[in-house]
Amino acid sequence: MFRNDLKFGYAPVAGIALLILVGALGAGGHWTAQPALNGEWIVQQAREAPQPDDCARSLTSVVEHSMSIYQRGADLQIVFNDPTRATLTGKLENGRIWGAGSRTAAPANCGDRGAIRLEAGMAGTSDQRSLLGQVSFDGCATCAPVLFIARRPALPAGR
Repeated sequence: MFRNDLKFGYAPVAGIALLILVGALGAGGHWTAQPALNGEWIVQQAREAPQPDDCARSLTSVVEHSMSIYQRGADLQIVFNDPTRATLTGKLENGRIWGAGSRTAAPANCGDRGAIRLEAGMAGTSDQRSLLGQVSFDGCATCAPVLFIARRPALPAGR
């Protein structure tokens, strides 16, 4: 008699748990993961633009190096691996990156206040993704943004 009561009690409890599981899976079915941007990127100036000397030195010192991106969901930290060590915090939204920050050792020329901005879009698949965008300095009205392209370094042969 006691066993029959357990069977009748177990069915509703298991059924409710199963309904909760199915509901949770259905509610999260439309979510997609953020693209993975973690790691080192090789940054190159996309095209030469006429700039005053101070602007050109300041902007290309950041652009002609590599950068490291640290990602946690949509939040990003971008560190340029150049002598100024520009560090930006940013967001990844709808395939676009926005970042703003400063340089710890700004050169004594246009943009020496240290404020730097980066905007970029993603292109390509996850295997061959690239970033296309621009870098600019706040407080430097005479300096045009520098266009850049960033790619992941090539993997060694055999990997």
